Amino acid sequence: MSRGDDDTIRLEAAQLTDVLPLRTRVLRPHLPPGTLAHFPGDDLPQTRHFAAWSGEEVIAVASFYLNTLPDSPQEAWQLRGMAVAPHFQGRGFGGRLLQVALTHLALARHQTHHVWCNARQSAQAFYQRHGFQVISAPFTIEGVGPHVKMSRTLPTLLA
Repeated sequence: MSRGDDDTIRLEAAQLTDVLPLRTRVLRPHLPPGTLAHFPGDDLPQTRHFAAWSGEEVIAVASFYLNTLPDSPQEAWQLRGMAVAPHFQGRGFGGRLLQVALTHLALARHQTHHVWCNARQSAQAFYQRHGFQVISAPFTIEGVGPHVKMSRTLPTLLA
């Protein structure tokens, strides 16, 4: 399987059908064969999906849903379903995809300027490197494992 060349990686907005197979394979491998990790809100028109491709292979995915910040009535983007193909992990593609997605959301000039996620504790350091801060005590998502809530503001873009 090709490991891809950094010059041929495309990072951009995607369709739900682009993100579901990798999201399922990496984040929900326990699902029965033929079942995809479809999340509530995936099909809503305001939901945004992003992917990185190496040639025709989807190597990283992330989805953003309009939702409220935890313990707040303030609307924010919730990051869910971020995954990188195992043979591409540790090479910076997840971070690059996250930055492209956050920049895209900031450019959309939506009224919200915040993003949050339920981060697996094993990915906490990754999110901290990308400006997220822990905003909750650890908790467990049944069947998935230990998590913390994290948040950050969208990048400030100057005209």
